[in-house]
Amino acid sequence: TESIINSLSLETVCPDIKTVALNGVTNTKRLVSLCSDYNFKGLLILALDNDPVGKTTSELLKQELDDLKINCTINTLINSIGDGKCNDINEALTEHKEKLKSNMKYFTEQYQYILDKMNLRSDELEIG
Repeated sequence: TESIINSLSLETVCPDIKTVALNGVTNTKRLVSLCSDYNFKGLLILALDNDPVGKTTSELLKQELDDLKINCTINTLINSIGDGKCNDINEALTEHKEKLKSNMKYFTEQYQYILDKMNLRSDELEIG
């Protein structure tokens, strides 16, 4: 996520997941560096804000991670909330909690399917 508030909001909805807060889109290079340095082998699910900066940053970050052969995908968890105008996970939690929970359940099932296909353990599921 872009912020600690969004990470905490996501963990509120789904306490079993691990989140990473970038604390701003300017810290994407640090995330890429850490994943590379520690030879990360799990799956990163990018859940940045649903605004132009968040969307662009998600695409650029995904490309960098793909180039390093780090498994990642861009999450669309909040795209259908509030007619697509919901800006971030915290806003979704505070204004559309039931829809966020429903979306989270669906996406968790889909990511588990991806993990199974990749032969990864479910405790390697990372949303960041």
